[in-house]
Amino acid sequence: MNQTGIHPLLCCPACGGELESSRAETLRCRGCHEYFSAREGLPSFSDPESYWGEEFNLEEMKAINAAALKDGWRVAVRQRVQPKSPERAEYIEGFFRSDWRFLFPVEEDWKILDVGAGWGTLSCALAEISGEVIALESALERTRFIHHRIKQDAIPNVQAIHGTLTTPPLRSSSFDLIALNGVLEWLGWADTSRSVPSVQLEHLKTCWRLLKPGGWLYLGIENRFGISSWLGAMDHSYLRYTSLLPRPLAHAVTRLKRNHTYRTYTYSPFGYRKILAKAGFGNIEFYATLPTYSRPVYIWPAENGNALKRVVKILLQEKQPAPSSKLALAANIIDKFPEGALSKTAPFLVPHLLIVARKAEDDRLD
Repeated sequence: MNQTGIHPLLCCPACGGELESSRAETLRCRGCHEYFSAREGLPSFSDPESYWGEEFNLEEMKAINAAALKDGWRVAVRQRVQPKSPERAEYIEGFFRSDWRFLFPVEEDWKILDVGAGWGTLSCALAEISGEVIALESALERTRFIHHRIKQDAIPNVQAIHGTLTTPPLRSSSFDLIALNGVLEWLGWADTSRSVPSVQLEHLKTCWRLLKPGGWLYLGIENRFGISSWLGAMDHSYLRYTSLLPRPLAHAVTRLKRNHTYRTYTYSPFGYRKILAKAGFGNIEFYATLPTYSRPVYIWPAENGNALKRVVKILLQEKQPAPSSKLALAANIIDKFPEGALSKTAPFLVPHLLIVARKAEDDRLD
C-alpha cells in the first residue's frame, strides 16, 4: 500500500488515472472523477449485482460468506460447501491445483495477477513463492470470500480486487506473471456483440499490456479435440461434442438446445499458438496434464507420446479394480498407437493443456 492506503498497482479502469481516497470506503479517480467502492478494504470496480456460479447461486454464496465471517472460511467450506460438493470443497482448500507454478522461474519479488481468482486458492498458493499477488475476481461475493480468506490466514501479499479483465483497474507493465486458469474459454461472454475469437484476442492483448517486458502468461484450459471430447465429456456449452463440431454447426446446435450461440471456444494447440501469437506472445510451450488442468497431478511436454502412454497406464492402475469404461477405452486407443504416430498426435489427444507464453524482453508499450 502507498501512503494513501491505495494499492500502488491500482488505477482507474475507465481512464487509467490515479486513485485517491475520497470519503469513507470510497475511491475517486483524479482524472475522470469516477467514484468506486472500497468497503472494508475491498476495492470494487465492477457491477456488484453481476454473479455467475456453476454450483452455488448468489444466495448460497452470501450464506457461505456469512459463515466465513462468523466461524472462519474453513468451517464455512466444510459446513456449507462440502455437503453439496465434496470435490469443490477439496478444490478450495487444496494447493495441489497450483502445481503448474513450477513451470515458471518465479522469484521472491515477482508480482502475479490471478485472473478469475474464484475462491482464492491459486492466489494464496502463489503468494507463498512470490512477492505480491492480485486476485482479480468478477463476482463480488467470491471476491469477499477471498478477502475473508487472506485476512483470516494473515496473508499480507495478496490483494483481492473486484473487477474484470475487460476493464482492469491495473497499471500497464506491472506483472511478471499472469494466470488464466479456466478463464479464456469463458471470455466470449464478455461481449456477445462480437465474435468469440475477437473478444478472446482482445483480452489476451490486455494481458500482454499488463505484463512487464519479459513477463509470462499461463493458460490452463481444455484441448478442443482431446480424446475426452470424443468420448462424450461435457463441453462448456453444457452439451456433449460441441467443441468437435465446425463452429457454425456448434452455433446451430447450441442455439437449438440452449437458446444462445456457442460462446465457449477452446482450440487445438495450433489454434492456441495462433491466437497467442496474434496477441504478441512468443516462446509458446504446451504441456499435457492429467487428470485435469485444475488438478495437475501429472505434467509432461505435450509432444511426448511415451509419457502420455505411461501416465494413462498409471491412472488405469489407480482406478483398479473398476476403472471407468471411458478411461479403459482411452487407454486401449492410446496403447495401440505406433510410437512415431503417437508423438505427432499426442498434443491433440490430451484432454487438458498447460500453456506457457512470454512477452519479449524488448516488447514495450509505445
